[in-house]
Amino acid sequence: MVNSADWVPETMVSVQTLADFNVVNPFVNVQSFIKKQSFIKCIALRHGYKKLTKHNRKAAVNYRKYLGGFVSKAVKKHLPGFVPPQYAATNNYVRAGNQITLLADEEYYKLYPQYQAKIFIHHFHLPYLYLLQQLEMEPSASANRQR
Repeated sequence: MVNSADWVPETMVSVQTLADFNVVNPFVNVQSFIKKQSFIKCIALRHGYKKLTKHNRKAAVNYRKYLGGFVSKAVKKHLPGFVPPQYAATNNYVRAGNQITLLADEEYYKLYPQYQAKIFIHHFHLPYLYLLQQLEMEPSASANRQR
């Protein structure tokens, strides 16, 4: 379940690289496909391929460096026994399972206003519990439970 006003479930910013695809995909043999093209096509396709992949790979390395390594060092300062995990060489981020979005409405924002100084206001338990209670009060939700 996610609160539509909560920014935390929207993270991580994902940088997908070709290494993040399933084993069977159209990019597995792209290099051999490019080699089989005429000289001019080969140059153009290699140029395009590098443009599509180089920056993603570099961004993925930077994400691991800054959001993995540097953040781990900061956490260690506050939790001395913390042992950082071995980070996977991927940034393929996807929410798993069925997602239920709890929609924030005008009444919600009266209780939990948008303040830049309180960046986690929508991430705590009370806002989620409030939105869950609103679901229980909807007539369609109670009718579905009785079936």
